[in-house]
Amino acid sequence: MTAALDLRPALPALIVAVTALVVLLAQAFAPKGKHGPYLGFSLLGLGTALVATLLIASSKERGRGGNLGGALVADELALFLEVALLGVGVLAVLLSSSYLRATGSERGEHY
Repeated sequence: MTAALDLRPALPALIVAVTALVVLLAQAFAPKGKHGPYLGFSLLGLGTALVATLLIASSKERGRGGNLGGALVADELALFLEVALLGVGVLAVLLSSSYLRATGSERGEHY
């Protein structure tokens, strides 16, 4: 009997990937000369992934442990590193937005 596949530990990474696609599509459909809401989309996606990670970390058993033969693990170290990387991502987005506006290079791929 096979165990059910639980992809909840992958949810934060999936949220970040979908956010990246949304930001790039926002740039693709933005009118020429107009800036899209890249900063807002980026912060919303990173914040949502951070909340999802914290929810996984606060749960007793759901979304924790190993899946896919141990390739997908949500133990304490993995969750700590994920929170740290998402925090650095939020800081990078916040600190780079004024520079990108000043240099005129605010485009979706920078976020």
